[in-house]
Amino acid sequence: MIMKLNSRSLINLIFFGVGIAALALLIREVGLDELGRQLGRVGLAFILILITELISNIVSARGWHLAFQPEHRPPFWRVTLTGIAALSVSGALPSGQAGEIVKGNLMRGYAPNPEIVSSLIWYNYLHVLVTSAAVLLAVFVPLFAGTFETGVTFAVVALAAVILALVAAVLVLLRLRLFERVMRRIGPRLPERLRPSERLMESARTVDERLRTFISRHPGDFVASNLWLFAGRLFNVLEVWIVLDALGLPSSPPVVAMIYAATSMANYLLMILPAREGFLEGSSYLIFEMLGLSPAGGLSFEIVRRLRKIFYQIVGLVLMLVLSRSGRRGFKGLLSTDQR
Repeated sequence: MIMKLNSRSLINLIFFGVGIAALALLIREVGLDELGRQLGRVGLAFILILITELISNIVSARGWHLAFQPEHRPPFWRVTLTGIAALSVSGALPSGQAGEIVKGNLMRGYAPNPEIVSSLIWYNYLHVLVTSAAVLLAVFVPLFAGTFETGVTFAVVALAAVILALVAAVLVLLRLRLFERVMRRIGPRLPERLRPSERLMESARTVDERLRTFISRHPGDFVASNLWLFAGRLFNVLEVWIVLDALGLPSSPPVVAMIYAATSMANYLLMILPAREGFLEGSSYLIFEMLGLSPAGGLSFEIVRRLRKIFYQIVGLVLMLVLSRSGRRGFKGLLSTDQR
């Protein structure tokens, strides 16, 4: 186990090093003076960027809040602060899974554990689904406006449509009681001490049942959760406009929509990497170049967003330390099926 952990850490460090090296080469290509001149234009607009991100997180937290069943719904303030606290690690590790672990741990005691698990699964699924839909809608703006080359625009539309179709197909999997089936299949193959207990199987059945029946039992909450998450994506679009405008880059609606769509898809595609530092900046550099915009502007654009992420990672770390000391034990432990 130690060897595996060390190997994984080594891979993470290698990707991190490659990303940082690539970022250094891009900065050298653009020039420190030019980069500093562009970033210096942002000034006080950075405060507006931070406020926009905060509102986006609060609005999105409402979407997660509604993913809990009404009878087990925790306080909204706890859900919101937990979501922000998870930013301390979700942006630093691949796929954001570390952030979901943090959310689960910080919410313990505020809802039954199977409810926390099912709410996180629904929230993450709806988040990706709504973002994919928002990206597809956004890319139609430059398509109809004819702002960019038709080939590039159609390529983005096709990729966005494929991603949305794949995400929508996952809804079928959420209704197939996968947790219990997977655990029953792999359980007999595990060493006896690692086999899931009946108590754990009961928790898996509870999670599966809530995933399967959430839409039919709470259709209003399901729709409202989607709307709140979509509103959060609108604030992401607003952030793109603020950053572009602050940098003195083209910021017409078609350009904003295309940059939002393309960078959002790049972010999802890069989530498979153990570390994305440098890779996100490189992707924005290439996206801007492909769209006929300033590649240097693309690098500055992503660096501004990176600075925003770092700010909220620091805020999230402070919140995580505070919330972890103010835990509540209103429900039983991780394997409990107590519904209260």
